[in-house]
Amino acid sequence: MPDHAGSKRWDSLTHYLGPDTRAKNGAGNPWSSNNSRDRVGDSTWSLHPSDTSVGSVDCDEYAMASTHESDGYPKSVNLVTSGSKCAHLFTDKTGDGSADFGILADTRTATNGPAPILYVVSR
Repeated sequence: MPDHAGSKRWDSLTHYLGPDTRAKNGAGNPWSSNNSRDRVGDSTWSLHPSDTSVGSVDCDEYAMASTHESDGYPKSVNLVTSGSKCAHLFTDKTGDGSADFGILADTRTATNGPAPILYVVSR
């Protein structure tokens, strides 16, 4: 993300998307977090399958949909046209027989994310 949203190091705070925003949705109403979430969580991509022991698989975005820095907010420096343009990460077991799991880049079809590096988290 070009603006380092939320980074203490870069003094780049996120800004709450309240009802007083000047951006409008297709109906002419103030842009809401639901509008941002609908743009990022659209049907252009699918969740990566993970081992059931990892738990529930959900979609979430950063910067959050309730901020002006959300990828879905129309005036964001991080603006994307659909969820397929975002980096996709998922959790899965490491495959070494342990209870460890990792955070991996989903490179099935999305090429916008980081290299497929494994970040191991032990339980």
